[in-house]
Amino acid sequence: MNLFFLSAAILLVIIGLIHSFVGEQKLITPLSRQTSNTVFEEDSLNRPVLRVAWHLTTIAWWGLAIVIFDLANLSRPPQLTVHAMAGTFILTGFSIGVFTRGKHPAWIVFGIISILLWVGL
Repeated sequence: MNLFFLSAAILLVIIGLIHSFVGEQKLITPLSRQTSNTVFEEDSLNRPVLRVAWHLTTIAWWGLAIVIFDLANLSRPPQLTVHAMAGTFILTGFSIGVFTRGKHPAWIVFGIISILLWVGL
């Protein structure tokens, strides 16, 4: 078993849990309770759409964690697949780092996931 890939998969599961739990507590719930915000009017679909979109990100990360776990069991994982995922995670981390000016720690985790995937090749 490729321990680099296994570690990357575990980090994705953990970051998904944190993303959904903390995001719900600190962002989604407070935003959806705002009555002065016209984006969240009573009859609007915006509240449920925001909540679903937020948690779909976690589901996507968990799906990729399963793929990476599966790749960890291969002696020769497909390089294009691994490069595509590692590139996606490094761009995700870069975007988070740039847009939050490095204040949001997720950029570090996504950078680590990318490195683990590339080293695991």
